[in-house]
Amino acid sequence: MSDFKTQVEDIVGVSLDTSAIADFLTASAREVADILPDRALMLNGLVNEDTVNGNGYTASNQKIFYVSRNGRVSIEVPYGLSTQIAVSSGSIHESTIRTPFHYYKGQYLYIHPAPTSSEKGQVFSFTYPTFANTAGNSLDILDSDIPNFPNNAEFAVVLGGACKYFMKMISDARETIPALLNIDDFNITTTVPSAPTLIDNSIAFTADAPNYISPELTVDISQFETFLETDEDVELAQAQLGRINTELQEYQSNIQDSLNSFNEANVVYQASLQVAIQNAQLSSKDDSEQLNKYAQETSAFSAEINKEVQQYQSNLSQEIQEANANLSSVTSEVSVLNNQYTMCEQKYQNEIARLSGKIGSNKK
Repeated sequence: MSDFKTQVEDIVGVSLDTSAIADFLTASAREVADILPDRALMLNGLVNEDTVNGNGYTASNQKIFYVSRNGRVSIEVPYGLSTQIAVSSGSIHESTIRTPFHYYKGQYLYIHPAPTSSEKGQVFSFTYPTFANTAGNSLDILDSDIPNFPNNAEFAVVLGGACKYFMKMISDARETIPALLNIDDFNITTTVPSAPTLIDNSIAFTADAPNYISPELTVDISQFETFLETDEDVELAQAQLGRINTELQEYQSNIQDSLNSFNEANVVYQASLQVAIQNAQLSSKDDSEQLNKYAQETSAFSAEINKEVQQYQSNLSQEIQEANANLSSVTSEVSVLNNQYTMCEQKYQNEIARLSGKIGSNKK
């Protein structure tokens, strides 16, 4: 028989994250064990001895069936009686070698009278399997057998691990969605030229050159993620993707509108600037030269703004195409994974139902 890692990979169809599959197999083994009748687990249980005087028996990760001391059945009592069952407590609940008691304190089980090397405590229990992700451990994902576990329940553990891995793959795919729509905001890098300081006070020109105001990109993908992740409705997700495209197209249109507004304002501004230049030519040669230089700077500024907008629009169109292709790919991938998960989960539940109706006579 193949090892557990290979068995899960055969179902999932990809190479596995070894740490994740170890965790998933461990969780599935506990789920399967918890639905099995106690009879099936008892056939695979072990009797462990407690000989340490008063230090308690570590009972974590175990299902305890029976506790005894020196061959006599121990009776479980609440932790609140721990003091009263102690030897020489003087209580009516005091334990004796003929009537031992035990209680739990956290992960530890305490038996009274305290076990000794000659009068041992016995704990009959089933230990839940814990998988490691590296070879050489008592149980790891490269093993093909789970010690002290019903043979007829091992395939359910494999199915449960595969189902959980499908869920991980779906989650990983969904987490990529926000980054796929990470469209770069448009920011003008060209610096607005500063208006000159004129010598002749009779020449009035204090206006600043118009600046390009970028529209805000507000693409909301939360509804898309809800349809895809929460509702698992691919058709609604595709429809929402169409709405996102509409928002992106509107953003492109707003960029052009902002450019048109900038160009219109610039025409008015340049006309006012030309009037100031003519006035300066009549009054002050220095002012005329400064205004001419400023006119050249603002003209270059306007040309650079138009160039940046056109370049951004070109890049934006490409980003939108890539985002659409990637989103469609992720949507299809999630749809396929959802179908695979559904089939895996159905098989897993069928195995669980089969096992819960049997006593699991197959013992190791």
